[in-house]
Amino acid sequence: MENWLKMRAQLSGEKTALYFGEKSYTFQDVYLMAEKCAERLTELGGGKGDFIALLGRNDVETYVAIHALELIGASTVFLNPRLSPLEMQFQLEDSGAKFLMYHSDFTTAVSRLVVPATSFEELEALSGAVSKKNRNRTDRYCLGHVYFWDDGEAERSLANIWQSLFQRDGIYA
Repeated sequence: MENWLKMRAQLSGEKTALYFGEKSYTFQDVYLMAEKCAERLTELGGGKGDFIALLGRNDVETYVAIHALELIGASTVFLNPRLSPLEMQFQLEDSGAKFLMYHSDFTTAVSRLVVPATSFEELEALSGAVSKKNRNRTDRYCLGHVYFWDDGEAERSLANIWQSLFQRDGIYA
């Protein structure tokens, strides 16, 4: 399947895709920002099939990062900032996350984690000189992975339900 955002940018690039605060962004704007972020993620070594953790806020940077991860074929491991560093570390290890992207508001929490990490600001400072031709692409759209912290029973039940619901019709969980 072709990338959804790329397709939207081609078909209706001038239409509004995102409102945030007083500003609005078109599909073309979002796609171009995601392409630039994807180039930088590739420069960090991210690519098709990788699990990359994301600790963001409800903001434009996080939204763009999610689309950038999809562009390079990586799976997003969403971290919840309300979790303790121990819980986040478990999710990172359990998912096999290659590295972590984060909003600078979470610098203190990230400093307690054992994982290569880069803030959105650091990511922006990279050159982004990687060729688009060399970037890995994916043939399926993976929205992300959700991890639960519980006694184990609910986690196994939810995981089983998730797997049975989404392993059909070309949708993967």
